[in-house]
Amino acid sequence: MGWNDSGMESEMIIALVLGIALVVLGTIGGLLALWMRLGASGASRFWVRQRPIESFVSYPAGEPAVLVVLPMLAQSLVMAGAICPLIPFAGQAWASAVLFAALGLEILLWIVALMSIVNRWIIPLWLYPSWLRPARRAERERLRAARRA
Repeated sequence: MGWNDSGMESEMIIALVLGIALVVLGTIGGLLALWMRLGASGASRFWVRQRPIESFVSYPAGEPAVLVVLPMLAQSLVMAGAICPLIPFAGQAWASAVLFAALGLEILLWIVALMSIVNRWIIPLWLYPSWLRPARRAERERLRAARRA
């Protein structure tokens, strides 16, 4: 297929539109995650756990979802949108290499992100916003003291 074939042009247009849509969705998700992390209103902080950690039977999921999963999902959507226009060229070596590298990077980032939140009562302190870090540090110390006793 050449550049002037209508099939190739329509594939390129579809891939470009899909890429733009994914970048827009990822950007919206990223802005939502930023608002939830930095916002001072009660609406932006609805995800913060109010009950003490000792009252949970299993791992609380709200904070890891907002602080890790939502930003990673937004970043993945932006990445997918950025590489989406390359899909019509996937048969060419350079495009396949870029797609493979982007996919490998995404998988690696997701593994690192999920390893930081899986099976944890309190996620690593550096993931918390500065306004929530002292409270979670105190809870972590209480859990460690209770485990030692």
